[in-house]
Amino acid sequence: MRGMTYEKVAKLLTEKYGKNVTAQSLNNKIARGSIRYIDILQICDVLGYKIKWE
Repeated sequence: MRGMTYEKVAKLLTEKYGKNVTAQSLNNKIARGSIRYIDILQICDVLGYKIKWE
């Protein structure tokens, strides 16, 4: 949406959380539908989004 690629998001996650995230692993999780809630929270965080439950 903001010109982000899997590569850019993976790099931001690696830098902020110290995890070895690759673009391929991120893509695989999303494609399989096996992404964890904590991963979604961290992705939202590095992109500047927040999840709001109402």
